[in-house]
Amino acid sequence: MNDHQVVRVVGKGQGMESADEVDLAKAPLKYEGLRYDEVWISEAQERMVAAIAPILGRPLSGGAANATVNLIEPGTKYGERVNELHLRIAKILRFSGLRTNVGVDIFNIINAAPGLSYNENFIANGPWLTPTTVMTARFAKFSAQIDF
Repeated sequence: MNDHQVVRVVGKGQGMESADEVDLAKAPLKYEGLRYDEVWISEAQERMVAAIAPILGRPLSGGAANATVNLIEPGTKYGERVNELHLRIAKILRFSGLRTNVGVDIFNIINAAPGLSYNENFIANGPWLTPTTVMTARFAKFSAQIDF
């Protein structure tokens, strides 16, 4: 949060988009003792819209039902680095007029398991930023090709 407790709120709806700044210090508090940012982050989308409209003095542009709020500046948080190492070993065998290519492929040989996609929906004390998919574990493929 910045010193003025102001956030940028983007409202989208019916093909329209607008951006407004909201002073969170003026947002109504649902529970006594909570800071403005705790209420802002923990409340449901409907509550956020209800809190935004009185501050703006009007409903969100385009009749939007909710507002998108960036909790983290875009382009500042990334997942783990993704490194993959694959290995292929093959041998050509010739016998009786046949040519056989026998091989084994080992994928993800270092058995890395970084997250590839993450839960981006914020719910207080919920699974925010936990991986939803991870890299496939190490596996092998055996192959043979016979040319005659």
